[in-house]
Amino acid sequence: MQQSFIENEISGLHYDNLSGYNIHYSAILPFWLSIIFQLPRVIKSISIENRWVAAYCNQHHPDVVISDNRYGFRTKSAYSIFITHQVNIRAGIFTPLINLWNKKQITKFNFCWIPDFEDSNVSLAGSLSHPKMEIPHCQYIGLLSRFSSDKRNKEKTIDLLILLSGPEPQRGLFEKLLIVNFESYKGSVTLICGGNYPPLAIQPNNWIIKDLLCSQDLESLLLSARKIICRSGYSTLMDLHCLGLKALLIPTPGQTEQEYLAEYWEKHFQFRKLAQRELPLRNLLSLIPENV
Repeated sequence: MQQSFIENEISGLHYDNLSGYNIHYSAILPFWLSIIFQLPRVIKSISIENRWVAAYCNQHHPDVVISDNRYGFRTKSAYSIFITHQVNIRAGIFTPLINLWNKKQITKFNFCWIPDFEDSNVSLAGSLSHPKMEIPHCQYIGLLSRFSSDKRNKEKTIDLLILLSGPEPQRGLFEKLLIVNFESYKGSVTLICGGNYPPLAIQPNNWIIKDLLCSQDLESLLLSARKIICRSGYSTLMDLHCLGLKALLIPTPGQTEQEYLAEYWEKHFQFRKLAQRELPLRNLLSLIPENV
């Protein structure tokens, strides 16, 4: 699915497939605790990944290797860059230990790019991107978005836009709760599923369902929406900030990064936040900021 999306966005690229960390998510355990239990397998995957990159570089001889938050995607034969906004990971009681490990992994790269502003007063990720411990060879590269900040004036033709994203089973649970919450809503609703998922069991007549969209189509829908509901993933937040939009943020339960970002953006950027456990909620519509 990722390759198909990128192929539609950018032409003329060569692709090689590398397996992911295959992390499983729990409907019960907090996200960080679920990850802790899977760390041995993740560390093994990082080692496999590192060997794969070494073999690839021996064959193709790249000058630069850029890793999107993959710890093993580096090599001594090329300039290796790590990209992350989480140089300070929130992991409950394991936070100090995890961040010592995180720092050790990041320092194996030649450089770390942080998609945020260095000035903490205008930071988009707050303490996630501004750690107390010093990590060498880091550079703040500002906001990253696939959208254009000069395309903000557009007629509002969608009353409510819902962006569904994230791992199962929480994505599906979130979808069902929102359907229950808005099944009798009379305004126009557009639901973006974020992938090829099974059809909704119940689809109200005033709902339009979209699968994974290209950037241009998604940008157009976002700018056409009076109200938006979404997860508080960092990429989504940067896209909304770029377009000058606000939303109701409902973080993935137990995912400490999203829970922190939802709280941070409510405080600093006039978004609103709500816990998924509070759904369905009779006055939910009144909590959603309006984009004019």
